[in-house]
Amino acid sequence: MRILQVTADYYPKIGGVERHVRSISDQLAGLGHDVVVATMTGNSDGRTVELLGGVRVRRFGSFGLGPAYRLPVGLTDYLRCARAHDRFDVIHVHNYHTAMLPVVAASRPRCLVVTTHLNDRAHSRAADVLHYPYTPVGRWSLSRASAVICVSLAERQRVLTRFRLAPERVLVIPNGVDVARFQAMAAGSARDPSLLLVAGRLEAYKRVDQVIDVLALLPNRFRLVIVGDGPMRLSLQEQVAALGVAGRVTFTGQVSDPQLIAWYRRANVVVNLSSAEAFGLTVIEAISAGCQVVCSNIPAFGELAQRFPDRITTVPSGDRHSLAAHIMSAARRASIRPVDLSDFGWDAVARCLEDVYLRVAGTNRLRPNSEVRQCAS
Repeated sequence: MRILQVTADYYPKIGGVERHVRSISDQLAGLGHDVVVATMTGNSDGRTVELLGGVRVRRFGSFGLGPAYRLPVGLTDYLRCARAHDRFDVIHVHNYHTAMLPVVAASRPRCLVVTTHLNDRAHSRAADVLHYPYTPVGRWSLSRASAVICVSLAERQRVLTRFRLAPERVLVIPNGVDVARFQAMAAGSARDPSLLLVAGRLEAYKRVDQVIDVLALLPNRFRLVIVGDGPMRLSLQEQVAALGVAGRVTFTGQVSDPQLIAWYRRANVVVNLSSAEAFGLTVIEAISAGCQVVCSNIPAFGELAQRFPDRITTVPSGDRHSLAAHIMSAARRASIRPVDLSDFGWDAVARCLEDVYLRVAGTNRLRPNSEVRQCAS
């Protein structure tokens, strides 16, 4: 099949969506499909084309308001030409929160698939304001899709409630993890029983400040490593200094994938108190690496906790003493044999996507009672 993946950002930028699109593109190319990625650069300069592995990447210039609502320069003409030449069997847009979605939908592609990655918590005040006028445009764009893919059952429920789409067109295929790599690198690692890890972008809704607050309640032997960067970093560093725990907290900034896995190998407990997520990527990464996880009790994390109760503990936010007790309990927990994460491997995710593509490309629509399998239970 000829497949176009459309994403606002792509490798070498680091992020969950960027990693997702790169991984599935590589896997689909490995399955013999012709895969092209259309993405944006950070300026309005002309387009560039490069080959990364078996995937062609077209980078379009961009302009607009902030990272979420940039518009690609030249993508409309490219899609119009592609449609005229019937170049792609499927166009797959990633992330509802990007202006590339309505641009693609307006081009009337032969077959449109959308993975929403729906996060109702805006990353900034400007993005929060733009959510309101964007909603009818986003709803119309999703109505044009042959299939809408969510990464968890919790996200699917939000999508169905918010956009009133036909249920048979809204599927669940989880985000993936390089399970074999995580487990191989974690095997035989010597963990620090008092090392806590937080990994992710430093945004307010991630509630890293609550993890720092709890650290002050824990015995002095506990240390916290915060991997990632973002607008909250300075205020978090000021909080660390004010609480007198500067000697127990390390800010690494953004790190490479091998460096991130190395931190997972060393940490005993991974903490994620995010207030809104479509999927628990760091949660799956952590248990792939053999860590215990303490996380907030949001629906996406709750799904994973039900499936992996020996590895994941969910706690309500706001009770610092209860959270501290759960972290200490998780830190004492003995190592447990590896869990079955085969459903979350990139090969399994790519096969599920291939299944969806083949079905909708032939019909341009998923039928009621379709046999396309939901790849997350």
